[in-house]
Amino acid sequence: MESCKLIRANFNAFYTNGIKMAHAYIDGGTSVGNKLMLNFDKDSLALQNSLLPFIRAQLDEMDAAVEKAANSAGKARIAGLILGMLVIVISTSVARATIFAFNPDCSLEQHLIEK
Repeated sequence: MESCKLIRANFNAFYTNGIKMAHAYIDGGTSVGNKLMLNFDKDSLALQNSLLPFIRAQLDEMDAAVEKAANSAGKARIAGLILGMLVIVISTSVARATIFAFNPDCSLEQHLIEK
């Protein structure tokens, strides 16, 4: 919460001095506006520095979410492979059972060779 207050305060100073500097350039020209540039630059740096921890925290959170998604995708891929193997095994078992039910003397290999 303190970091939000600091960011807000730094932004307000940056914005306020930016407006003052812009008016100084418009009303007094380059020579007047340039005199306010140093304060504006200081306010800009203060705002950037106060934003760094927030940005780092957001990037860390994003990295954690991406890692979690990658782990979930890996688990889904493994589950899909296992399911696929189960389908193959069950299909083969059903095919053998069906062939043996209609012709108990024939094996699956013989049936496939005859086709």
